[in-house]
Amino acid sequence: MRLSILLLFMLSSICVSGQNSVHIKGKINNGLRREVQFFVWNNYLEYKPEILAKSTTDADGCFSVTFNMPKAQPVQMSYGAEFSVNIWIEPGDSMSIHMVRQMKMTNVGEEPSFDKGNVIFSGAHASINNYLFNADLSIYDPKTHLAAKKRSLGQYKLFLDSMENARLIQKKENLQDALFSEAEEYIYGEVVSSSFANKEMSRVYKRDMDRQDTLELNRPGYNDFWKNWKFLSDRALISSGYRYGLTNYFEGRSSLHGKVSNDEMRERYFAEAYATAHRELAGLPETREYMTAFFLYHMLSFVASKDSAMVLASRFYREFPASGYWPIIEKKLRIKSNVTGAAPEIIGFDTNNRAVNLRELKGKVVYIDVWGSWCAPCIQEFKNSVKLAEKFKDREVSFVYLNMDDTDEAWRKAILNNKLKGYHLRVDKKAGDKIKDSYGIAFFPYYILIDRNGMLMSNNAKRPLEIEQDILKLLSTPSDN
Repeated sequence: MRLSILLLFMLSSICVSGQNSVHIKGKINNGLRREVQFFVWNNYLEYKPEILAKSTTDADGCFSVTFNMPKAQPVQMSYGAEFSVNIWIEPGDSMSIHMVRQMKMTNVGEEPSFDKGNVIFSGAHASINNYLFNADLSIYDPKTHLAAKKRSLGQYKLFLDSMENARLIQKKENLQDALFSEAEEYIYGEVVSSSFANKEMSRVYKRDMDRQDTLELNRPGYNDFWKNWKFLSDRALISSGYRYGLTNYFEGRSSLHGKVSNDEMRERYFAEAYATAHRELAGLPETREYMTAFFLYHMLSFVASKDSAMVLASRFYREFPASGYWPIIEKKLRIKSNVTGAAPEIIGFDTNNRAVNLRELKGKVVYIDVWGSWCAPCIQEFKNSVKLAEKFKDREVSFVYLNMDDTDEAWRKAILNNKLKGYHLRVDKKAGDKIKDSYGIAFFPYYILIDRNGMLMSNNAKRPLEIEQDILKLLSTPSDN
């Protein structure tokens, strides 16, 4: 009897595994052999990839993979460093992918680039994936951001509405069958929820607003579109568009929204957003867990003081002791609470391609600005950074601009355009990941302050407008040199 039960258990385990097994074969027409990876994000705070399967295209561009898929969700497929595409996959799926992408001419020695091309899916959920591709929802398309620069804020809202309506019409025409509930909420999140977020972020995308934009921004009822926002079920968290909309919704509910100018206000801002999310998401436990973890994580990342964060962390742990987000938050707390000892090593390449170890700057106060050319807040802070550097140009202070996640060309162009003087270093992904882990860097811009003895004073230092007194204090402290 015991043997029969054991055999039955083993067979049922095999069946479950078989039911969850996903098979994908594909062909990419471009004549290049490249590694193909399928991955999901291990969590929504750190956004680190969890690899599901790897393969390499053969001489004909063909590949085949099999992996286990426990639940329905979008999976990202990457092809070398050239491009990536989101694919909707459910347990037990079997599908084919045929990609035709034209190679664009590049300079000698540079990696080739590709146009959007065409992707045709067949097999399981082909209609969903063909729709996602044709509606520009599966391959990143920056046209929403670019549209903001060319239009007034009012026109940009109308553009987003028209794009949302067009995608919903496409959905109605191409997805007539009833969808799995996760797929339905995923598509709604990508089409509708992301539209709310893009409207909220329009002032950031635009950067240089004219008089008409300023009038529109200050018009009563400018943010009335949020009145139509609706919370979806916990299943919708698989949609990055929905998560993006959620964060913008709760940030906008803070009384300090758009008024944050110093560390104390940032602390209140995130605390308010945490409290509002906790209150309004009472009936959505997974969404409440994610959003409160999100604002706590950001408070730990962007606020120098740790007092409020410690209180909220204790509250979060009492409510979600088994949360998968807790180890990430606990690590941030540990880094923040132990700002002592020598600063972790940072080695990067300067504009002359020379390897530079920042420990060479020992004897000077070092203020590090971690940035990327694609980061709008980073660029906006540069004007304050330039003014600060001018104040200390004859003092023992080194201003270091540490670039991550950027191309060499974009990095050099941004330095030139923003007239940045100081030490300029760039690191590759491997070195960047190590530095992010050592200093607890989650988002840009991020600032680090090191004293003249090479000791880490703050791994989440104040921004350029607020840091002057902290630098003066370190300058008054004798150096060991």
